[in-house]
Amino acid sequence: MAIAQDASDPRAAIRQGAMTPFQVAAVAVCVLICALDGFDVLVVAFTAASIAKDFALKPTDLGLLFSAGLAGMGLGALLIAPLSDRFGRRTTLLLCLAILCTGMLAAAAAGTLTELALVRLFTGLGIGGGLATVNIVVAEYATDRWRNLSISLMSLGYPLGATLGGAFSVYLIAAYGWRSVYVFGGLVALALVPAVLAFLPESLDYLIARRPAGALPKVNRVLARLGRPALAALPAPLRAEAEAGEHP
Repeated sequence: MAIAQDASDPRAAIRQGAMTPFQVAAVAVCVLICALDGFDVLVVAFTAASIAKDFALKPTDLGLLFSAGLAGMGLGALLIAPLSDRFGRRTTLLLCLAILCTGMLAAAAAGTLTELALVRLFTGLGIGGGLATVNIVVAEYATDRWRNLSISLMSLGYPLGATLGGAFSVYLIAAYGWRSVYVFGGLVALALVPAVLAFLPESLDYLIARRPAGALPKVNRVLARLGRPALAALPAPLRAEAEAGEHP
């Protein structure tokens, strides 16, 4: 692979160019994560009647489950999403998927309302953190021409996942009971992990701004997938990025 003779920042040229298959794949993975988040948010609504019957709950008791998930989303956006600036976008998304997988499978095994509410609070952390992080990833990997459309498609993934998940949940509940819906959600989260590993490498913005160990080889691997020459050295971070690095 050709080596660039200077350390000019490649991000501007990438964003002004055409969308490559690599960038399309990265955006597609983010759309799938949003679709999973949409399903996970509304899974309580899909299973509420069956849960109420199984646990002998009052209608007001179900409000605890809805509130727990939403509270977890808020905490996830506040506490987990900022980790993407310190540990990387991909690492944070993998953490969120791990939380979603664990939380959904644990919900399937919950035996009381309290257990289920705590699990939903935990699951919400992954939903909130994931939604905030994919927004950043799509904005960073989409070109200027296609950024608005990419963000729109990512946003469309949320209601699409909720709609398709709701339709599929009807079948699962009828055939296997409400717990199977949570198992399904956990397995989908698990299946997205290799998709992230294969099609969503760390963002150039993070690597150039934060410069973690091995940043240059990682940048060059991303550039190779974008069909661009490798860098001999990392470009200087932008002023705003440098100031952000001084105050993590």
